[in-house]
Amino acid sequence: MVVQEKLGALLHGGLREVVTDHPVNKVRPGMLASPTDAFLRTPNQAWNDHRTRVNRIRDIVRYLEQVHVSRYRVCSVHKFGVPLFRDEVARHGDMQTKLQECRLQTMSRGREGEMVDKLSVKNACQMLGKLGVNSRSIYEEDLKRPFLARSAKFCALESHKQLAEMSAIDYMDMAEQRINEETQRAKLYLDPDTDRLIQQVVYQELVASHVNAIVA
Repeated sequence: MVVQEKLGALLHGGLREVVTDHPVNKVRPGMLASPTDAFLRTPNQAWNDHRTRVNRIRDIVRYLEQVHVSRYRVCSVHKFGVPLFRDEVARHGDMQTKLQECRLQTMSRGREGEMVDKLSVKNACQMLGKLGVNSRSIYEEDLKRPFLARSAKFCALESHKQLAEMSAIDYMDMAEQRINEETQRAKLYLDPDTDRLIQQVVYQELVASHVNAIVA
């Protein structure tokens, strides 16, 4: 039994090294080196490849998973595979900052009328929810709150510019259009509960904060 336990621990430790090596030594450096215009496409592909690798390894060592993991209460390949990608790739140092800024900048360019790769943005946003492992904290910290803050700043700047140039009627038409556009953007990229929040943000910055100026 002692020999079996030691062998199982040795094999399990080796599995962790195998699963860890690829994202740390290949995926992360490759993503950081990718061109800016292609960067947002790489996280979802890397995430899908990582899950495929983890699932294949799990299938190969199914007996070890069934016996050693359950008997000695250690993490299965799948359970440590997801946090591994989260900690060593998606939220690792410069990678976390670059991913967050790339998501927000791409959505901002779309807001300003540029053609953007909507599918890549959507996949990059949805990946955050999957990395939370039954928690929305990563999605909230890395995407939802920064998106709402960036949207508020954009609308605040837009309000001052348009108030100086538009009539009250035209301004309210613009505000209504902006609320609809931002709601559709949130529906495309973010969780359903963000629809209501982005509507509140846009209304506050474009209308509520300038009631006196609008009706003057």
